[in-house]
Amino acid sequence: MDSLVDGALVIEVRMKLVDPAKIPPPFIPENPSACKIIQGMFMDEESADIEFEVGGQQVKGNARKRGRTLSVTFPAHRFILKKCSSILAELCVSEGPIPISDVSPDVFRHLIFHLYGGKVADDDMKSHAKEIIDVADRYGVVGLKLEAEAFLVNATTFSVENLLDHILYAESKNCALLKEAAMDFMIANTAEVLRNVSFKDAPGDLVSDVLAATARGARKGGTDGDNKSEWSAMRISELRMKAHENGLNVDGSREMLIAALEEDSEED
Repeated sequence: MDSLVDGALVIEVRMKLVDPAKIPPPFIPENPSACKIIQGMFMDEESADIEFEVGGQQVKGNARKRGRTLSVTFPAHRFILKKCSSILAELCVSEGPIPISDVSPDVFRHLIFHLYGGKVADDDMKSHAKEIIDVADRYGVVGLKLEAEAFLVNATTFSVENLLDHILYAESKNCALLKEAAMDFMIANTAEVLRNVSFKDAPGDLVSDVLAATARGARKGGTDGDNKSEWSAMRISELRMKAHENGLNVDGSREMLIAALEEDSEED
């Protein structure tokens, strides 16, 4: 075979750098709770009908010095949770405080604040972006997850040293925008990446992501998003916006977004 060199398959990839000015801004759906009435109900003990008790988990360390951190109580409203986080709402089956032990009180406050229409401050995003992504992903608060992911992408300086870590994290949390940014860095620095990065532990779909990044670089002009053949070359923000317009879930990997759009198109 002509593609074999000393028994190894060689794939030639021609790449074109993406003009940053042509990269669409990250798509973040509008927070449905963004009104002053709902925001005013945040931490309102008088009107709340449920409480979350967050924290109180054991602190790791010397067995003789182990203790429990102080828990923090967050009053909330079932009807808001049902609309904004069905996963949290499903926990509210008892009358007493609902224990939450897998997240810190500070990060849980950001989650609840978002459910009530609040916006997490940039300083807090800078300090807790990954923790916010984790808790938003765990409790199905997609808007907050995408907002924190966009902040993380903008704040991240990719390098050959941290590239694989970002790819693995993005894969574990379905952070498609972060993974796309990592692919852009890889395409722009192919020679350096090949010399310094081992992809032995990389996810199996990495090749398809590289090919998608290459197709994005080769794509000329814009698209209205109605041509299914162009979906594989669209950027994540474009796919998310298209999915949002069609009433589909905007969370998930590139493959999940394209599959959802294809299925929706076939049903029309």
